[in-house]
Amino acid sequence: MKTLPTNFVIERDKSNPLWKTFIKWLNEECKVHIEGGTSKYYGVVNGMLQYEYRIAEFKGASIITLEEWDNCVNGKQEEETTYKVPYIDMQKVIDVACSTWKRKLIKNFAANIMLQEDCTVSEKLKISMLKEATTEQLPLVKALFEKDLSVKVDMSMLDVRSGGGQYVGKAFWLKPSYNWEIKVEDGVHVLVPTLKN
Repeated sequence: MKTLPTNFVIERDKSNPLWKTFIKWLNEECKVHIEGGTSKYYGVVNGMLQYEYRIAEFKGASIITLEEWDNCVNGKQEEETTYKVPYIDMQKVIDVACSTWKRKLIKNFAANIMLQEDCTVSEKLKISMLKEATTEQLPLVKALFEKDLSVKVDMSMLDVRSGGGQYVGKAFWLKPSYNWEIKVEDGVHVLVPTLKN
């Protein structure tokens, strides 16, 4: 949870449901009674309520949004990004981890592995894992967080061009539900489809 700045200002936004909550909080904190409907800016400077038509009157105050105020006062936190990692892949990382990381990962994911359930990894843990992985471990750790968009290829994905135009009978039609990329493998060009996000 963030800390509310000592001196701050918020622009009036009566369309935001948090506005009434903010005004109620101001009344309680500053022991005043205002309705919050006349001035354009409201805030606290040096422990005192201040409301003005011009933001320039709030010298040294941080300009924050109602959502930022709510986060500071009510502990509303943005949802952290998480990643689902198959338990079997997490086991592979644990197998090559150093003793410190092995203990940390086992503490967090042993139950998932025993129950054969996906592991939920926070953004913070992901960054730590990537940062501290050795050269040997890095490809394995990176693979945990890369979404596999590969598909099994079959002939229904392409067809000989028919209809009209200069490429009739000379080209393949590629199914538009895939991304198509030409890659080189062993000196040969290959056409690789992947799922569209």
